[in-house]
Amino acid sequence: MASALSEDEFHRLQLQLLELRTGNYELDGKSKKLERELTLSQERCEHLDKELAKANKAINKSKKTKEVELLIQENDGLQSKLHSQEEEFRLQNQTLMQELSTVSFIL
Repeated sequence: MASALSEDEFHRLQLQLLELRTGNYELDGKSKKLERELTLSQERCEHLDKELAKANKAINKSKKTKEVELLIQENDGLQSKLHSQEEEFRLQNQTLMQELSTVSFIL
């Protein structure tokens, strides 16, 4: 049995169909906009990751440079300490040699 649609029902169905199509187009537009934003955000994130990696390398180099500077300063301090100890040893040796000369001269 074929049921016929009344003209009012037909118009209602057409309006519903138009509303659904309009909603579908709006959602499709929003989806494309969000996809573009996502792509841009991913590209920006990749760019920021690269910049972060560069910054981390620079920080590590800076830390290494500071460590090297500290080692150089420590080395300089130890060298000056060594020179002063060598000078003290030289003076002690010279004094002992003089005393030995004096003692051997007396004997």
